[in-house]
Amino acid sequence: MKNFQIAVEDRKKIIQNINKIIGQLESIKREVEENEACEETFYLLLAAKGACNRVGKDMVNKGLLSCMSSYSQAELEKALDLLFKIDGLFLTYL
Repeated sequence: MKNFQIAVEDRKKIIQNINKIIGQLESIKREVEENEACEETFYLLLAAKGACNRVGKDMVNKGLLSCMSSYSQAELEKALDLLFKIDGLFLTYL
């Protein structure tokens, strides 16, 4: 599969969001390791999950169309299958 071409500013925003997710996951991990998980931990988990969904959608929205013109018919069909699987995954967890 070919690389997505995501604009620099969009890439920066996606990376910032990924870093926030990493921070949330590190907090969750620390709370679990220290046996301090509580209601707030689950809210962090839900927030991280929602943020992952947004990052995934942003990557698809910002990057997928940039490389579509160079695909063969078979590659387009494979990309569409992947897109539908991703969309189904996002909808499943919303």
